[in-house]
Amino acid sequence: MTLTGATSYLVGSVLLLGLLAVWRWRPTWEAARRAPAWSWLGGVVGSAYVVGSVILTRELGAALATTLVIASQIITAILLDHFGVLGLPRRRLNRARLLATALALAALALRLWGLR
Repeated sequence: MTLTGATSYLVGSVLLLGLLAVWRWRPTWEAARRAPAWSWLGGVVGSAYVVGSVILTRELGAALATTLVIASQIITAILLDHFGVLGLPRRRLNRARLLATALALAALALRLWGLR
């Protein structure tokens, strides 16, 4: 399980270093210092996502785990838009967005408790 996460981040780091070398771009630490505090959560959340995906897929199967991830992403996106978090413009929850969210949750419910 942790090997999966380590492999994922190792491959990503090697590719990033390769791109930096090809483009001859040197990142500055000043930009990292100016970054908002929440931006540093990306690595932690990404690690949790990789490990959680492996566990969920083993326990629930690929289709159900994927449905759960997509439904969670839709709900998170709706909330981020509604409250204007992370510097996003506010997009209030309306009937269309609520219906789309309900349909995603209905799909998840069908996968969880539907005909087996």
